[in-house]
Amino acid sequence: MTKTNSSQLPSHIGPYQILRELAKGGMGEIFLALDPGCGRQVAIKRIRSDLSQNKTLQGRFLREAKIAAQLTHPSIIPIYAINYDKEGIYYTMPYVEGETLKQIIKATAEEEKTGVIIHPIGSSIPALMRIFLNVCQGIAYSHSRGILHRDLKPENIIAGKFGEVFVIDWGLADFIETVNEAERSDSRISVEIMQEADLTNPGKIPGTLSYLAPERVLGEAASASTDIYALGVILYQLLTLQLPFQRHSVQSFKRMVKYEKMHNPQEVAPYRDIPLHLADIAKRCLSPQKDLRFPSVAHLISEIESYIEGRPEWMPMAEKRRLGISRKHRPGQTHRHYPQRRGDGMGEPDDLAGLFFRKHQTGGGSAS
Repeated sequence: MTKTNSSQLPSHIGPYQILRELAKGGMGEIFLALDPGCGRQVAIKRIRSDLSQNKTLQGRFLREAKIAAQLTHPSIIPIYAINYDKEGIYYTMPYVEGETLKQIIKATAEEEKTGVIIHPIGSSIPALMRIFLNVCQGIAYSHSRGILHRDLKPENIIAGKFGEVFVIDWGLADFIETVNEAERSDSRISVEIMQEADLTNPGKIPGTLSYLAPERVLGEAASASTDIYALGVILYQLLTLQLPFQRHSVQSFKRMVKYEKMHNPQEVAPYRDIPLHLADIAKRCLSPQKDLRFPSVAHLISEIESYIEGRPEWMPMAEKRRLGISRKHRPGQTHRHYPQRRGDGMGEPDDLAGLFFRKHQTGGGSAS
C-alpha cells in the first residue's frame, strides 16, 4: 500500500482510490473513496493501521462487518462488500452526506446560547422526533433478528441532507444469546469508558458510560432493555440538548448508581417547549429498574408515532389493545400518562370510564 507524502493517507486500498479521511475511532478508520467499478463514491472502513496486526481486533472487525451485513433495513447503514486481501480486512458502505446527531445537538446548543436559532433540525422537536422514530425502527428490526447494538449514541446516528437516517458503527453489536453466555461466564466484569468513538478493549463490557444502563455497571448482561435505555438517553438529549446524568468515572457511577436523579426535561429546557408526552416517554426509557421501561422498542415506537401523528387525547380501548398498551406493561408506573397498580391511590379506570384511556395532548407538527 502506497502512501502520499503530504497527508500520509493511503493512495489506494485495494482497487479503491482514497480521497480523504472521514473519521478515526478507537479501533477503525473510515475513508472516502472512489469505486472504479461503479464510478461512485463510497466509504471504506478498516482497522486502524497501527492496530492492523492485532489478531483479536481482526476477529472483532470481521464479526462487525458480517453482523452489519445481515441487517437489511432503511435505517441501518448497508454493507456493499467485505474484502480480504494484502491490504487486510476492510469493507465498503454508502457515503452519506449529512451530520451526526451529536453534531446537530452541539450546533443547536451553541446557537441557543446566543439566542439565534437557525438549525433547521435541531431547533424543531417534531423534526428530531422523526429522526428518532427512524432510529427506533432500525433497532426494533435488529432486535427482531436477535442482534443488540450495545453502543447507541448520537455520534452513531447520521441524518443525511436528503432525509436519510442511518444507525452506524455496529462494532460492538452481538447476538443476544452470545452476549448473555459470554458476559455471564466472565468473572472479571468491568467497564471501559469510551471517549468519543473509542471502542472497548476485548474482554471488557462494551458501552459508553453516559448511555450505559445502571444494571450493566452492576454486572448484568446486555439486553434489549439496555438498548432501550440508551435510546432514552438520546431522546433526553434531543429534547433538552443535555445529558440526563453527569457520570465522570466508572467508580463514581458504581457508588452513586442508586442515588442518580434525573431532572424533568421540561424543567431542564423550558425554552424548548417540550411536550409532556415526550418527557414522560424519556423518563420511562430511563427508569433505573428495567422492568419499568418499555417492554420492547415496538412499544416505544407506538408512543413516538402517537406524538408525531397527533393522535387525540382520548383513545378507544380497542385501539389501546391493538397497540399492546395495557397495565401489565406498566408495572408501578408513577407518571400520570400510564395507569398505575391498584392500591397506589389511582388504580385502573372504573368500568364506565374504562371505555377510554387518557393520553397526553400531542404536539406533532411539521418540521420548522
